[in-house]
Order: sequence, then structure tokens, then C-alpha cells
Amino acid sequence: MMTAFNYFRERGRQKRWTMCRPQLTTDGTVNPGLAFNVDFRTDAPISVPTTIASTGALWDDAMWDVDVWPAETATQANWTTVDGLGYCASIRLVVDVSGPGTGLAALWGIGLWGVNFWGEAGTPEISLQVNGFDLTYERGAIV
Repeated sequence: MMTAFNYFRERGRQKRWTMCRPQLTTDGTVNPGLAFNVDFRTDAPISVPTTIASTGALWDDAMWDVDVWPAETATQANWTTVDGLGYCASIRLVVDVSGPGTGLAALWGIGLWGVNFWGEAGTPEISLQVNGFDLTYERGAIV
């Protein structure tokens, strides 16, 4: 996904962006990658900072009264260094997802329309919600 370019309420002021924190809620494992584009360019490299995992016992593998069940979803927000100097910016988020406890990458769009459900290609579906992004930046002079 890619956000719209935003001037952050100051169209004529140059800014230097330094940090970005995507806020994601998921019930699987997510490897987020961020690209930070400035001034309508779309060629920023994608960085993959961390893995966000939901951990816990698996159905039919867990020991009763021993293993801990996972929460339904986990919300994660980790800061990532970004580098941008310009007037407006856009965030591009790319995720690699795995189904709960499988370690296999989920496949998007493999099912046939009206025949299969999403995730039938060997991995269960997961939920992924993008709640928003936090950014830190420094304001420059008005040009």
C-alpha cells in the first residue's frame, strides 16, 4: 500500500523526516517493509526492519493446562529509521505475511473466483489491519 503525498500542513516549508512507526494489528506473523518517498518520487528503497509475530500455543499441538494460548491479535508499533528531505512525503508499506504457526508465506489471490477461499493454497488466512503511521521530522525554512 502507498499513502497519498502529504505536505503536513506546510506546503512551502522543507522538512527532513527521520523516523517512521507503522501501527499494525495482526493475528499472524508480519514482516513489514517501508519505503519513504519525497516530492512525488516513487523510487525509494524498501527497508525491512523487524518481524512482528503473534506467538502462542497451536490447536491440536498444545498441552492442556501447560501451553499459553495467544491473544486473538497483536498490535505492534516499532520505530524505523527513514531518510527524506523535501516538501511532501508518502509512505509505502509492503508486508510478507505468514499464517498463524505455519511459517509459510500466505499467498494472495490464488483461489479461483467463486470456487476457492483466500488462503486455501496451503496457508490459513490471517487478519492484518494498518492503523496508521507516526512520523518524526524537522521543519526547515520557508522557501
